[in-house]
Amino acid sequence: MTFLDWTLDTFPKIRKRSTVLEYKRVFFMIYRKSMNCDFDREAASEIHDYIMGHLTISYALETSTNEKPVLNVDDIYLILHHYWVHDRSKFPDEHQRIQLALMIQIQSYTATRPRVLAYNPEEDNFRTVSYRDIKLFLLPNPGTLKDLLVMEITLRYTKDRKTFILYEVDNLIFDATILIVALAILNQAFKVKVSLVEDIYKIRVTPPRHSLDSGNVGTSPTQPIHYHTYLGYLQRLGILLGFIQILTCYIIRRRSGEAGQLKQVMSRRNASIYQAYIN
Repeated sequence: MTFLDWTLDTFPKIRKRSTVLEYKRVFFMIYRKSMNCDFDREAASEIHDYIMGHLTISYALETSTNEKPVLNVDDIYLILHHYWVHDRSKFPDEHQRIQLALMIQIQSYTATRPRVLAYNPEEDNFRTVSYRDIKLFLLPNPGTLKDLLVMEITLRYTKDRKTFILYEVDNLIFDATILIVALAILNQAFKVKVSLVEDIYKIRVTPPRHSLDSGNVGTSPTQPIHYHTYLGYLQRLGILLGFIQILTCYIIRRRSGEAGQLKQVMSRRNASIYQAYIN
C-alpha cells in the first residue's frame, strides 16, 4: 500500500484508477514469477479495497473507462475491400501500400500488439518482425495445377514466443501469403532466384519430399515501418469508411473471438478484459 501511495506522490500525472489497478496487477505478476506462488489472497483483497476506497478518494482518481470497440471479420473485410477497391490515398511508395494490408491481416489473425509489427522510436530498439521470422513452404497438392503455399511466421518479441501458420485462401483479399511473396520479391529477400510471383507457383514438390522450404531467411536492409505511420494509415482508412470510432491498432487486436482463445493467443492470464467487448 505504501508503494501505491509513493507511486501517486512521485508520478502526479497518474490520474486514473485503472492505471493504479494495472500497477497492482504488474506487482502481483512480478511477485508470482519471483516467489513461484500467488500473492496472499486476503492481502490482495485488502490492497484492492485500499485502491477502490482510500486512494480513489484521497487522490481524486478518475473512475471513468475508455470505450474499447471491437472489429469482427465482416469489419476486416470491409476495411480490406475498401482499401484495395476504392481507396485513392497516396503513399510515399507502393511498397507501403502492400505492407499496410499485410500488417492489418497479420495483426488481425494473430491478435498481436502493434509494436511487434511497427517500429516506435520512442520505445523500441528495432524489435519487430523481419524476414528472418518468416518461412514459406510448398505442400504437395496432387491433382491441381500448383502446390499449396504456406507461411510460417514467428513472433519472437511477445510475452511468449509464438509461431503461426497461414496458408492460401480462396478469397485473395484475406490472403497474407501472396502479400509477403510480393514484398519479399521487391526487397530481394529470397535466397533462391525469384523475380516474379509466378516463379513460386511453378515449383512443384516431388516425392519423396513432403514440403519445400523456399529459403527466404534474409533480413530486409530497410528499417521497419514506424508505429505512428501504421496508426496514421489506419485512422485514414477509418475516416474514409465513415467509422464512428477512430480506427486504431488495438481495435483490430480486440477483434472477435472466444474468451478462451483470446486468453491463449494474447498471453493473458485472465481474458475477462476482452470478454465484455466480443458479444
